[in-house]
Amino acid sequence: VAGVLARAGDIERVRQVAMSAASATAQIENFDSRARVMVEVAGVLARSGDIDAARQVAENVVNAVEQVKESEECVGTPAGSVSLRLAPALGKIVDALVRVGETDRARQVAEIALSAIKRIAEPWRRARALGELAVALARAGQAEAAFGVAKQIGEPWRYVRALAEVAAALARAGQAEAAFGVAKQ
Repeated sequence: VAGVLARAGDIERVRQVAMSAASATAQIENFDSRARVMVEVAGVLARSGDIDAARQVAENVVNAVEQVKESEECVGTPAGSVSLRLAPALGKIVDALVRVGETDRARQVAEIALSAIKRIAEPWRRARALGELAVALARAGQAEAAFGVAKQIGEPWRYVRALAEVAAALARAGQAEAAFGVAKQ
């Protein structure tokens, strides 16, 4: 609903609906669902220009991620199971933080995401998550970090695809030299 309102230009109602959704996430018991809704809310708030609210929702997701990581380690459940769910959500939060100008915080969240990604057991899923994170970093204008993450992708076709997406994101961000450097790889 908030996304439709945003496209219609009703920014005040976007904020009201998004904040209502953010409050309602506390009632969602399933971590996957709660994180997904919170990430969407942060994105909608960022696109609507409500930087403070987007930052707060993103912080709440990161805090929830840290709590899940801690509880996961305490009870000894398979590390990759939670990490697999967290990595894409964290990549989206990096992207949302970049959109609101919080590049330092975006870098911090990217580090958390990279740590989560490294715990994913399945190589193809780890490669996909690394690609998503690399593109989010490129959108943030972090060419070296994006390339560094992309280099960790073990599957050749996913690596090439990630490099192409990173180069495109850098070009859109106005970093033509960095985009050309990545494209040459």
